[in-house]
Amino acid sequence: MIGRILPRDPRKILSVVRPAIVSGIVVGLLLSILLTVWLFVANRLATLEPYAVERNAAAAAAGIVIAALPFLRFRRSARALVLCGMICWGLVSLCYFAWSLYFDRLADRVGAFHLFVMGAVIYGLAAALVWVGSVIRALRRHQLVAEAHHPPLTHQ
Repeated sequence: MIGRILPRDPRKILSVVRPAIVSGIVVGLLLSILLTVWLFVANRLATLEPYAVERNAAAAAAGIVIAALPFLRFRRSARALVLCGMICWGLVSLCYFAWSLYFDRLADRVGAFHLFVMGAVIYGLAAALVWVGSVIRALRRHQLVAEAHHPPLTHQ
């Protein structure tokens, strides 16, 4: 049902929430590993400096692919998508904060909180689009059922 947020049975709540939590942790760890590798390659491998644009483009493309995993997994559940995204982006922001303590100028452009907000907005908008899609699907399904019970009148 559209109006029901979560089931009343705690076991069913856990069955709805657990995949989002696990996926959020896995995707957050993958993005954190990517961030760590990206930082060390960019700051510690001087031999790759002439290829900085290609290196950054490859890392950004890998980040987009990894960050898109929750969208692909929860394309029919807005609440699971937003929960997964918040957990994932929270882990990435914590990792970014930890690295900003080590790399002095990392947080000069974007702070950890701002990074979290940007990710939260992206996942929140995606969850809103998923919700709108589910409402449209539910309305279509309701319309098809109503048409089956009440055929339209034809004028002659």
